[in-house]
Amino acid sequence: MTPERLKNQRLAALFVFGWILFNHPILALFGRPETWGGVPLLYVYLFLIWALVIGLTMLITRRGPPPADGSREPPC
Repeated sequence: MTPERLKNQRLAALFVFGWILFNHPILALFGRPETWGGVPLLYVYLFLIWALVIGLTMLITRRGPPPADGSREPPC
């Protein structure tokens, strides 16, 4: 399996993971009138999941195969 294909599969899995976490059955668990530090629980959940998805996207897309010639700078 090529690194590019593996990256695409991981991004697709992350999309499904995010789609599940941002849909009704899971969101309904946090739609209570409780607060955490004065902030509604639903807002805390949405922000944390949003940050998690962005962080995982960064981890998946940031790493690539090392350059073949060993240099770190992109060619001009």
